[in-house]
Amino acid sequence: MNNKGLSILEVLVAMIVLSIGLLGVAPMVVMSSKSNSISRDTTVASKLAREKIEYYESLDSLPSVPFESSERADNTYNISVNIQNNSTDVNIPIGLYEINVTINWQDAANLSRSTSYSTYLRKGAIHEYNEEQFRIYIN
Repeated sequence: MNNKGLSILEVLVAMIVLSIGLLGVAPMVVMSSKSNSISRDTTVASKLAREKIEYYESLDSLPSVPFESSERADNTYNISVNIQNNSTDVNIPIGLYEINVTINWQDAANLSRSTSYSTYLRKGAIHEYNEEQFRIYIN
């Protein structure tokens, strides 16, 4: 036996060990790719919702309530907006509007995905609250 190099058997065993190791890593690569796709879609949905909420924040007055609208963005995402105030939902403090934005889409695996965002805006006249009214809304 020559000690100057590797035998063919040693090379074959090394290749088998390396192949088994690479086969173990392959599912992680596929899973990483799917996770990146889901992450990208969720980031785009978050951006669309933020833009929609900022649009309503920039208006001098909001549409009459209850308000609902629906539109499609990037030919993938369905954006639904719902605006309510105390006249439509008594749980909303007087003088505030609740804006709910829901984004729906189909992911690369054709699964339905959805995310919702909600915020309160103050528009119009400022109402004075006594301590009892304020306590009701924060409890």
